[in-house]
Amino acid sequence: MKITPHAPISRREFLGIGTMACASALLPSQIFGGERPASAELPLEIVQISRATKPIILIWLQGGASHFDTFDPREPGTPEEIKGPFGSIATTQTGVHVSDRLPFMARKMHEVALYRNIYHTQSLHDGASSLCLTGSHLLRSGGNLLSPSPQKDSFQVHLSRFLTRRENIGYIGMDANTERSPIGALQANHEEAFFVSCDFRNGNIYPVSIGESFDEERHRQRTGLLNVINRNSISGEAIDRWNHVYPMASRFLTGDIRQAFDLNRVPDRTRNRYGQNPFGNAALIASRLVHSGAKLVVINDGSWDTHWELERVLNRLVPRLDRGLSALIDELKDECIIAVASEFGRTPLYAIPYPDSTDELGTHGREHWPFSNFMILAGPGVSTGVIGRVRNDGVITGNDGVINGQEIGRRILNAAGYDLRVRSN
Repeated sequence: MKITPHAPISRREFLGIGTMACASALLPSQIFGGERPASAELPLEIVQISRATKPIILIWLQGGASHFDTFDPREPGTPEEIKGPFGSIATTQTGVHVSDRLPFMARKMHEVALYRNIYHTQSLHDGASSLCLTGSHLLRSGGNLLSPSPQKDSFQVHLSRFLTRRENIGYIGMDANTERSPIGALQANHEEAFFVSCDFRNGNIYPVSIGESFDEERHRQRTGLLNVINRNSISGEAIDRWNHVYPMASRFLTGDIRQAFDLNRVPDRTRNRYGQNPFGNAALIASRLVHSGAKLVVINDGSWDTHWELERVLNRLVPRLDRGLSALIDELKDECIIAVASEFGRTPLYAIPYPDSTDELGTHGREHWPFSNFMILAGPGVSTGVIGRVRNDGVITGNDGVINGQEIGRRILNAAGYDLRVRSN
């Protein structure tokens, strides 16, 4: 519902606004109006392909995580300008090594599928994110998946619609990125997709709008009064859309899912296991959300765009990913699909100082490299092991072939018991 300064506000609108005040920040403005963007591609829809579907947690490493410095390190003896600043350690998967900054995940590698053969040709963030999360060939320049008019919906939005039609919250997105705005992972500009946003910048452990100030008794009173007014009110497209959104927001504010955001209920031992940092908080809440019934949770983590100062940045990002991800796998490996992905990898060459810098050692990094990248899947039914191999020149080799980045979304959906197909009607 869009209300302009010149439009009169009805009693129903006024009460609805008051009732939803604490929920307004949870919903994108577009959920109350606006048209869906047109697409030249065939309409798609989610279909259930398994009798028992699983929840999904997607961890999106915004900016392009370096596979060479995380889950595909180079062997000892590799030239330093390729190997990079970190060493490697053996894992519980025979013959597989990971960065020495991933000791917790080294003990979990026998429980995951590690794809080292993700490939595409989009070298810019927007195009690569669009391709990986929508599968779309209709790529725009400029903007990102948060823009008002993406050319095709991400698989999260498709699944969110599928879920909300079954009276379930669509997807919950948490921004664990402490340096930049989200890009690529969180798209919620459609009225059919109920979206909850949780921002961990500035130290918040839950959205301000569902914090301690929420008064459940007052909410019940307002809901009862609104139901009385609804019996004798006008109808229309905007009102009908409001009636669709309001019950979902109400269930969120009063149900178990809201309580999942309250980390004051969590013992310190558990908080420490996940890590008391933006990503650890997001991962812990994601696990609590799944236990509370959420079916789709997206964690937007960053910033992994390491053109320079790669060593400093990854010394911060990789250990917190290591701790939080391994804790998630520990807790949810038998009930939830956990996916880790990024828009592209980084170049084999680790010798690119920032322009005009005089400190060469401290500013080295890697450029964008879409020609090889990685993805991790864990959870019930996932066939574990390592798929694909990358040479020192960044080229995928071996007998496993390549997986185009546009298939990332479908692979995650398939693992959870869904598929994305052309609509039949």
